[in-house]
Amino acid sequence: MILGIVLLAGIVISGADEQADLEKWILKTQSENKSKLVRGRFRATAEETTGIMERKGAITLTWDGHNAHWDYMLNEKIGGQRRIKAIERDREMWFFDQTNGFFEHVTENKKTLPLVRRLRPEQCWFGHFGSTRQWSELFDRSTFPEETFSTTIATQDLKIVVRRVHLPSNVSADLIWSPASGGNLISYSSQQPNQHETHEMDWQQHPKGLWYVKELRNERKRPNGELLFRFKLSVHEFDPEPIIPDGQFDPNKLQKRENINPPCPVE
Repeated sequence: MILGIVLLAGIVISGADEQADLEKWILKTQSENKSKLVRGRFRATAEETTGIMERKGAITLTWDGHNAHWDYMLNEKIGGQRRIKAIERDREMWFFDQTNGFFEHVTENKKTLPLVRRLRPEQCWFGHFGSTRQWSELFDRSTFPEETFSTTIATQDLKIVVRRVHLPSNVSADLIWSPASGGNLISYSSQQPNQHETHEMDWQQHPKGLWYVKELRNERKRPNGELLFRFKLSVHEFDPEPIIPDGQFDPNKLQKRENINPPCPVE
């Protein structure tokens, strides 16, 4: 099994400490892959279910570092269809609802508009959806000390499987990295007393060689199966080297009506 991993991804296993070698490979690969996606643009459709509320949207997202520009059509069962633009800069966001003429400036800890989630690659491709934690941080012993967290790393079916257990509560999380998907995380699942969460990603290689998420699925349920939250992002077009106009991330220009990157219609 280890030999298969070595042949497929070039992972060097010393034999003396297999877990340490696999951990080093994960951290190195995550850092390299993330560094290739510091800027880009994708067009996608998103679906979100929270309780009885269902929403769909067509999104064009452009980002450069910690800056992002949103342009999307939102379709809700209650409220109909709205055209919205948004700008994200570090921990602040600005929204302009073109349909209703509504403008708002919010900070990170305030509730944002529907479907405007943390969707830059470093936020949800290389990090936990809905939080600020990166997958690589799970190996940080200063945050997750060994006396509190048990971490095992093994290979299975040409994949790397990491299992973490919070010893005092026995809460567990399983993460799977795939060398066949560029060494990226393809699955995360956690079992907590009050909810079960899954986070899955299908990766695709761009002609320029880098990897991007083709589809992302996040779901949270009660132990009895009751759905709490479901989110799905399907990327239709991806450009790792977009031409970004001057002022793309300027909140003062957000309320202008011109449309640089129109989203597709929402069905």
